[in-house]
Amino acid sequence: MNYYSDLAAENRELYPNKNEIPEEIFDFSGFRVGRIKIESDREAKKINRPIGNYITVEAPMGFLSCDGEAIARLLIGEIENIIKKSPDTVLFAGLGNRAITPDALGPKTAEKIIATRHISPSFAEKIGLEGLKTVAAISPGVLGQTGIETQETVKSAAEIVCPDLVVTVDALTARSAYRLGNTIQITDSGISPGSGVGNKRAEISQKTLSVPVISIGVPTVVNARGLVEELGLKTDFPDMIVTPKDIDSIIDSASRILALALNLFFQPHLDIDIIKNCM
Repeated sequence: MNYYSDLAAENRELYPNKNEIPEEIFDFSGFRVGRIKIESDREAKKINRPIGNYITVEAPMGFLSCDGEAIARLLIGEIENIIKKSPDTVLFAGLGNRAITPDALGPKTAEKIIATRHISPSFAEKIGLEGLKTVAAISPGVLGQTGIETQETVKSAAEIVCPDLVVTVDALTARSAYRLGNTIQITDSGISPGSGVGNKRAEISQKTLSVPVISIGVPTVVNARGLVEELGLKTDFPDMIVTPKDIDSIIDSASRILALALNLFFQPHLDIDIIKNCM
């Protein structure tokens, strides 16, 4: 049985004629980078992913031991390759449930995003931060907590902020346990929160928000049955979602890396030491 994955790279590996969907792979400062571009509905159906660009960045030794600044710079370059133009106004949305550790990546990242929408240009100049870009950051929670669809909250915020770009961060589901704690996916195809655990919610994408959306995710869980089959075992196993025992450390490290990358991307004129001190 092929268990669900949010990762385009994993879905491509399962497709019998995967060479029909090319993946550009290269190494950058010890990180493995893969790029997949889905350009047609036919290709989208083959790997069960919407049309768009998918970048997968792997840290072979995991987030807990990698150079956070190096991977942050790599992520910035990949985002810039997708959107081409630096945004002046950004809405960041940290998706997920902060009360459940494997699902807390989005909220934990949101805590570290430097929000600047409330800072006027004149005040920014006065404190030596000329050229400060406008950033708003929200953590909308989940439907079970708020009674409001995540997409509805993000869309309402976008109507207020009027951003050039919406960026989301969310925890993902992987098929392989190898992906947990060492993989980041970036895509411009949008995201449907909860789809990886069978609770698919309304889509957050350029189609639904009328503004470009970059979705960034880290796989934090796998299906237990898929994990057992990956180990070559044949047995009836409960339908469970499992996560590493050090998931709290993984979430902390991944959220710091993503927040550093995004803050540098949002505020390219700021020195990295200033950004680190503000996080």
